[in-house]
Amino acid sequence: MLIRSKIILNLFFFIAVVLIIGLGFFYLNKEQFRYYNDYNGYVQMRKSVKDISDIFSEQIQAYDYYMYLNEDSERYNFIEKKEQITLLIDNDPIFELKKMRELKEKLVFLNAQFLKSFNIVQRKGRAAAIQETEKEIISMIAQTREVLGNQLKELNEKIEVSKNVAESYKNRTLNLLVVFFSIGVLIIAVFSFNLYRTITNPLRKVENAARILGQGNLDYQIKIDENNEFSNIADSFNKMVKDLKEFHLKITQMGKMAAVGELAGGVAHEINNPLSGVLGHTQMLLKRIGEKSEVYPALKKIEHAAIRCRNIVGDLLDFSRQEKQEMKKQSINKILEDTFLLCENEIISKNIQLNKDYAPGLPDILVSPRTIQHAFLNIINNSILAMPKGGALTVSTGIAQVGGATYLEVKFRDTGVGFDAETATHIFEPFFTTREVGQGTGLGLSLTYRIIKTHKGYIKGESDGPGKGAVFTIQFPV
Repeated sequence: MLIRSKIILNLFFFIAVVLIIGLGFFYLNKEQFRYYNDYNGYVQMRKSVKDISDIFSEQIQAYDYYMYLNEDSERYNFIEKKEQITLLIDNDPIFELKKMRELKEKLVFLNAQFLKSFNIVQRKGRAAAIQETEKEIISMIAQTREVLGNQLKELNEKIEVSKNVAESYKNRTLNLLVVFFSIGVLIIAVFSFNLYRTITNPLRKVENAARILGQGNLDYQIKIDENNEFSNIADSFNKMVKDLKEFHLKITQMGKMAAVGELAGGVAHEINNPLSGVLGHTQMLLKRIGEKSEVYPALKKIEHAAIRCRNIVGDLLDFSRQEKQEMKKQSINKILEDTFLLCENEIISKNIQLNKDYAPGLPDILVSPRTIQHAFLNIINNSILAMPKGGALTVSTGIAQVGGATYLEVKFRDTGVGFDAETATHIFEPFFTTREVGQGTGLGLSLTYRIIKTHKGYIKGESDGPGKGAVFTIQFPV
């Protein structure tokens, strides 16, 4: 998983946890406020009921003083208390609640009885009023006090319960807050550790690989199991090391070729003149003595050996020569046709079938026709020698796209003896050959390699293995 994907995933997880805990906070706060509101409501109701109870007690006291102690002034005090009770039960909304209606009804009914008793006093006197209403009023007073007492008791219980529940939700909210911070710290710690490990471990591998590369080890590869940005860096690093190794091999090969070329040029010049003298005198002797002479076979062997040495010296001189090339625009298909004119008879004589697959309309490229023809001849001769019992040689041309660049491509495919992977790494080295003595100098492909490189092209040789033929691919920039 990519590091940025991990960060986004962990961020979403953290947001989800925050939302869940936030919903918990919302619910607990909602319940806490609900119970606190109930608590405040019950406290207000208790105050109202307590006020009614106090006024009611004063009203009863005023009634008793008026009725039983004949204190007429208490009548006005009674009426005042009655009006206070009436004002409270009419204006206070709590008395509209279902549970408070019973108390309201009893107070209204009791006040009506008090007024009835007062009317009887006006008409018949206190004794008659007490006789007619005392029993009912005392019963109603007792019932009203009982209702007031029950209401106060019930409200006290509800106040206690509401307060306890609200405090409980408050404590739960505080506990949830502690849990939230604990989980938050834990998530951040785990995420930070995971991110630290995800970043530092691959960084150490990259740092170690850079150190090993600096020590000259071009075979080291970074291995990162996870598929993230660092695995992409590792792949790029490994590709860079691979390219660097190939470049190092090319530089080494170029150094070898330069050294061999310098050595070959000096050696070839030194032995060319004596060799020409040996070959010339040998051929003169062969003409003088005739084929019947006893020394004729020996001289013939000397001639063959001298000719072979002369060919080797010629290859050495070609390899070491840094002559100025005449560059001009030329059709690659025409160069190939001109090349086959030079070797077509040999191809036929070796029982080799020649297949041509030229792409039409190819653009002309800037080359030295003579040296390119020499390079093609070396590859063709290499294929001929690889098919001693005959076979097929297929030559094709076309356009190839490599890394966004366009190249003109030439392929030589034969059905010869092929080669293994180890041989493939040395085929362009000077004097490297897998053939028997006398069948090649080992300089043909090296010279071809140098010619292609001077044209800023690329050449590679491939084979699926011994006995499976070979393919030489040449690419020229368009």
